[in-house]
Amino acid sequence: MDKRGNRTTRLPEDLKDIELSDTIATTDEAKQSRLDPGKDSLAQRRFPIRLDPESFRQRTLQAKKFQGNYKRFWNIKQAGPGIVAIKDVEPLPIVLIKERETTKFIKTQLKKVSHKNVLSLLDFFHDSDKVTLVYEYEHSAVALARLSNTPNVVFSEGDIATVCREVLNGLHYIHSELKIIHGSLNCINVLLTMTAEVKIANIGDSMLSGKTLRDRQCDIKAVGDIASDLSDPPARPEGYGSVRRVPEKATYMTRQFIEKTTGATIQELLEHDFILAATPSGSWSLTPHILKAVPFGAKFGDYVGEASV
Repeated sequence: MDKRGNRTTRLPEDLKDIELSDTIATTDEAKQSRLDPGKDSLAQRRFPIRLDPESFRQRTLQAKKFQGNYKRFWNIKQAGPGIVAIKDVEPLPIVLIKERETTKFIKTQLKKVSHKNVLSLLDFFHDSDKVTLVYEYEHSAVALARLSNTPNVVFSEGDIATVCREVLNGLHYIHSELKIIHGSLNCINVLLTMTAEVKIANIGDSMLSGKTLRDRQCDIKAVGDIASDLSDPPARPEGYGSVRRVPEKATYMTRQFIEKTTGATIQELLEHDFILAATPSGSWSLTPHILKAVPFGAKFGDYVGEASV
């Protein structure tokens, strides 16, 4: 039964001119041979650094977690420039974000901070050459520097003693628990909140600076400078804490306290007779001052459009 099909394909009579190969080209190899990418192919390039996949994955997840958690809203000046943001979890807490450039960062330098006389450091994040610090946000809190220059605000001896006692309590926590010094303590870095609490600001900067307790007396001396500046406020903001002075307007007991801060310990100052003039059980007596200063409080800047941080 000799039937011929309709195909026109002609097969060779023998295979003597065909060379056989031991390997079979895959589809990808066939495509590559046709496209001939050569050196321009990413697959053919050599990269100078081979990233650890697990390390890269962890860093990526950490960055996405942080960036998805905070949304910024307003620029603000409160003990220095910052950003008012919300954390994207219930109940949408408002926070204050401050960003710092750093060429060297050690994770153990930072830890979360919580004390009634220190502005709480709630979170922090490091990315490349920048550290982002997340603080509690105190709405309408006013720096002592602005407060003391507010019209109709005059600090009595009892008011000054109250501020100094609260600052000393905050310093005791910083020195004994955090094992660092603040290093930049002055009326600009101390806030009075709407609930009349006295809080030391920018503790994250202090941790990043890495200053040791060897210089703790600088912090203690700064408490005397605060007492001096509240007794007789400088005319310009940069004058706060810049020059050691004992103002004539200060009471005798205030002057004695200021002079004592050059060599006394925190505990010795807390037991000084000057501190006896402080309001017992808190700083509630400062409430009238913060209400008078509300119009002169923290200044909001540009709206930044709910950008993720």
